[in-house]
Amino acid sequence: MATSEDLVLRNVSMQFKGVRAVDDFNGTFEHGKIYGLIGTNGAGKSTVINMITGSIKPTKGEILLGDVRLDKLPAYKIAGCGLARTFQNLRVFKQMTVEENIKIAEQMHHRYGFFDMLFSTGKFRNQENAMRENAKKYLDMVGITRYANQRADNLAYGHQKMLEIARCLATDPKILLLDEPAAGMNPNESLQLVEDIKRIHAETNITIILVEHDMKVVMGLCEYIYAMASGKIIASGTPDEISHDQAVIEAYLGGERKDA
Repeated sequence: MATSEDLVLRNVSMQFKGVRAVDDFNGTFEHGKIYGLIGTNGAGKSTVINMITGSIKPTKGEILLGDVRLDKLPAYKIAGCGLARTFQNLRVFKQMTVEENIKIAEQMHHRYGFFDMLFSTGKFRNQENAMRENAKKYLDMVGITRYANQRADNLAYGHQKMLEIARCLATDPKILLLDEPAAGMNPNESLQLVEDIKRIHAETNITIILVEHDMKVVMGLCEYIYAMASGKIIASGTPDEISHDQAVIEAYLGGERKDA
């Protein structure tokens, strides 16, 4: 039975005019586990993520976090329910420092008025200090603390990816959705990404849903995988089960099993 922190998709579909991008997706994402969504380009993976986070609304089905119908909420309220995501393309605030990027995300949990800010009241100073300490914690978690005072656009590509993840963590999410985090990374950066995500998961125990083409990253991280093709789930199971599934081998791995 699903708990209040489990994410459940029931018969979720998304149709764009004459094209059904996702067709009756059924899946449960249990709290505290790492899940993978795999499939070739156009399989519907990112559409699933977009529906979960409210960027688009499904044309059919239900998306629930516990007993809350996420598909009935606007995106900002879904974020307030504890969901955070990264995107395929970098979306850092490039002209801000790395620390400022994190503090922007933290502000959803802090409240002070214009008066407090204008006159630098004790409430304002206390919350600013708390945000600075928390920013350091999240930057430590992703291994980029030493860049805290640099502008975000001066970071290497891989470090900007980790900044995006740290900014998500600063919202204190229950569920973290990562849309192709290894895209554009070299093999060494991808291996480091796996270790970083493992460490983040060990420290936070949040649910992580990973959309990724790099099978070494997927197999190295995920406890359970949904494989998609043409908008449908064609297989689901553990990494070992998926790597041996004939439908996955034919649709995604090119017709032959490749050890990850």
